[in-house]
Amino acid sequence: KVINPKDENCQKGCYPDKYYCNDIRNVKDVVISCHGFGGSKENMASKKLAKKLMEIQNDIAVIVFDWPCHGKDVRQKLHLSDCNNYLNTLIDFIYSNFSVNNLYANATSFGGYLLLKYIKENGNPFRKINLRCPAVNMINVLYDNILTEEDREQLSRGKDVVAGFERKIRITPELINDLNINDITKWDYSDIAKDILIIHGTVDETVPINAVEEFANANSIDFISIEGADHMFKNSAKMNEAIEYSAEFLLDEGLNQKL
Repeated sequence: KVINPKDENCQKGCYPDKYYCNDIRNVKDVVISCHGFGGSKENMASKKLAKKLMEIQNDIAVIVFDWPCHGKDVRQKLHLSDCNNYLNTLIDFIYSNFSVNNLYANATSFGGYLLLKYIKENGNPFRKINLRCPAVNMINVLYDNILTEEDREQLSRGKDVVAGFERKIRITPELINDLNINDITKWDYSDIAKDILIIHGTVDETVPINAVEEFANANSIDFISIEGADHMFKNSAKMNEAIEYSAEFLLDEGLNQKL
C-alpha cells in the first residue's frame, strides 16, 4: 500500500511523500530509504525492499523521499547542508507522527555517503543501516565516473555544470569543495560497525568495489559482494539476492550465520 500525504511543506523537501506499509495505523518500525545521485523516491530498489520487509513484518513501513534537487524537489543547487537538514527533519517528522519502536536506514550510492556523513555529524539514530554500493568516496566517483572532462574544466574555472541520471543536477564549485572537506573515508565508523552492512556488485561501473571494500575493512563493517552485479543491479536475480540479504540483516533474520 502506498500513501501520498499532502502537506504544504512537501515542496521544501522536508517531509516524505511516499510510504510503503500494510496499515498506516499500525506502524511500529520504520525504514528510511535513501536513493542515489540523480535518482528519486520512485526508485524500484526501495519498492522491492519494502515489499520484502512487509512480507516478513506486518507493522513495518518504508518511507522514501527526494534529496534536494532530486526527483520533484524544487531546489536548483545541491548543497550538502540541505541534504543534512532534509534527513534531520524527516527523522523528526517520523518520531512526531509514529509510535516508533525501531528506526532503520537503507541507502544506495550517494544516499549512502549522505547517510554516513549525517551519522558522523549528528550521532546514529538507527538500529540497523543497510548500504548498497555506497559512494563512500563520493568526490572520486563524481569526478571519475559522472563528470566529463569538459565539466571538470568548467568547475576548475569556477563555473557550475549539470550532470546526473533521472534528473540533471547543478554541480557547483562549492559542492566540490564540500565533498573534498567531508571525505568520509578518513572518518572512523568502527564504533557502529556491528550495525552496518554493505552490499556491493563486483562489476560496479560507477562506484568501483575496491574503495568501498577497503572502507568496510578499515572500519570492520560486514561486506557482501554480489558476483557480476553492476551499480544499478539491473539483473533481477542479483537484485533479489541483495534484497534478501538486506531484509535478513535489517530484521535479524539470521544473516549473521551466513557471513
